[in-house]
Amino acid sequence: MYAMARQFGASSQNHIVWNPANGAIRIYRNYCGSAPNAMNEKDASVGTEIVDVQEAAGAGCTLQTDELSVPAELSAVAADMSQIWHATGGSFKRTVSVVIAHRDFNPPYVGSANRPSAHDFLSDMVLRTQILDLSSTPEIFQTAMPELAGPAVRILANTPSFVLLAQEVVFTITLVFYDGSKITVKSRLGENAVYVDGSAKDSTGHPLPEYNAANRYVGNWYYAPGHASDMSAFIEYMRSLGIRITGTGSGAGVIACTWDPTNGTVCVLPQ
Repeated sequence: MYAMARQFGASSQNHIVWNPANGAIRIYRNYCGSAPNAMNEKDASVGTEIVDVQEAAGAGCTLQTDELSVPAELSAVAADMSQIWHATGGSFKRTVSVVIAHRDFNPPYVGSANRPSAHDFLSDMVLRTQILDLSSTPEIFQTAMPELAGPAVRILANTPSFVLLAQEVVFTITLVFYDGSKITVKSRLGENAVYVDGSAKDSTGHPLPEYNAANRYVGNWYYAPGHASDMSAFIEYMRSLGIRITGTGSGAGVIACTWDPTNGTVCVLPQ
């Protein structure tokens, strides 16, 4: 770690070197000659900036390196990040699936008869915000990945030290609703989760289109016998997007949606 710090050369800022395999962390200061370069109060501390590699200034620099004390908070975060490193196979990434079928949200999504679906997530802005907020909280870690809940919660409680390590932690979470429909969100530790565009699917695996200003939704959605409720939910969702639906439908078959500049999208139900 000492040798790695010296590769950065002389600098007015400190260098953090850490090993995710064992959580070891050190802070070094490099300077020319027998006394450190002039540094302001911020530079003399750990600071909140990530230090880039800088070459020694001036010719004939005799590089000196001092090891500085590591704040307890930073040392603790490095240890927690090491746990995440091991749990994710060294990638700092994890893909998980979480069932939220029995969870209440704000009205009208309260009680077993009013559970939301992926269709509702796409069409209800307030529900979308609630679900994304949920996906950014310690609760989602405790539900989806209990072995990472402790480290993740402690890191979230000490974000300034986490930022110093310059290593993002990314969770890709598939949320499954009561009816089997699902969406995928990407949650970066310390940031708000975001919806992965195009990931919404109903329980049959059909993609659910999202609103677009061009009113253009083209495709063939096939629903096999026994999936009448999925077909009905899809039809109602398309109507909520302002799509014209023609035909009476039989509860099974292909819903064919076409688009032209004059009529926009029209979906024809199977006869």
